[in-house]
Amino acid sequence: MRIAVVGARTWFANHYPEGWQHDPDVLCLDVFEGDYSWLMVLRNWRPDVTLFYRPELYPARYLDRVPGQRIAFLTEPLPAIRDGRMQMTAESALRLKVYEGMAWHAYHRCIYYDAGRAETVRHLGWPITAYHPLPLDTAQFHPGEPGAERPVDVCFVGKATPHRIEVLDFLRSASLRFLWVAHGVSGPHLATLFRRSRIVLNVHADGVAAQEPRLYLAAACGCRVVTEPLSTAAMGFPGRISQIATPWNEGMMRAVLREAASTPWTWQDEQDRKAMGVRRLLAEQTGLPLGAWQDPTLHEDGEAVAGLLA
Repeated sequence: MRIAVVGARTWFANHYPEGWQHDPDVLCLDVFEGDYSWLMVLRNWRPDVTLFYRPELYPARYLDRVPGQRIAFLTEPLPAIRDGRMQMTAESALRLKVYEGMAWHAYHRCIYYDAGRAETVRHLGWPITAYHPLPLDTAQFHPGEPGAERPVDVCFVGKATPHRIEVLDFLRSASLRFLWVAHGVSGPHLATLFRRSRIVLNVHADGVAAQEPRLYLAAACGCRVVTEPLSTAAMGFPGRISQIATPWNEGMMRAVLREAASTPWTWQDEQDRKAMGVRRLLAEQTGLPLGAWQDPTLHEDGEAVAGLLA
């Protein structure tokens, strides 16, 4: 099976198929808006299935020429519905404007990343066929060796917004080892950062509840995740992802640190991690056996976790 993935590496390297770097049957195209020359490469490669991230950016006249199954994975947040009306912000209005160019008919399946926005999707009349959080490259995102040092107490990865600055301001005067990375870290570097962190925070950019990829990327690396309330229940990792309303404070973070210190990686954590795999998602969406999508160079989800639970 030939797998192709279309999506800017800066944002989606965490969500490429396991082992993509050394698998000749996987093609990951690093793309950016405004240059569609990569579509000729994709067409000539003749994939069996192509996973498109940011599918709203690609013109139908090109997509129709790409062979095989085409799966759209929509990742832009949508506004919530309240009293029958969408709760619009400046950001959500811009995102909906971008979605106006979505070539729905050019895709065989359309997945949206946040089941908590199903009502909004119905209101918009979108032909979404499934809901699923952004899948993970589970060969990279794993907890590592048991007992390995985690020198960072609290970590946050995401751009600075007024809401995030307000929520995280208490950490400036807290005696905690805190790290905030605004941008520029992904793939193995992000996985390493999370494996060196004890708590990873999730703060919504504009304070509007949503599902966020960092929840699962961090949980898969064995972190304790503290998040603002979500739009819907988290997918898996019930012992690692905690929804706690703000305002937060140092005392609460220290309590979470103590609890995290006594929470080992479990068999269920490992099953939840594997369930988030990119290749597993493709197997589910195409209806083919999982074995058809396995990376032959890896033992299940990666040698790095072999024997982890032994």
